[in-house]
Amino acid sequence: MVAFQDMITPAGPGRFLLGGRSADLVDVAGKRTSLAQLNHLLRSIEGVRDGVFVLPEPREALLRLLA
Repeated sequence: MVAFQDMITPAGPGRFLLGGRSADLVDVAGKRTSLAQLNHLLRSIEGVRDGVFVLPEPREALLRLLA
């Protein structure tokens, strides 16, 4: 048996959702999501052509992902 890094969610008999790689996951407001999904949402905003996400240097206990 080989363990893959892909996040797979069962979606019914014989079906699944492929949700990206576990290394691509971040915690936003207590929910896990992928950077690919965040980038998709960012680019869906009118006028946004490209984006980047940055995790700043830790200066306090709570780190916030910047776009």
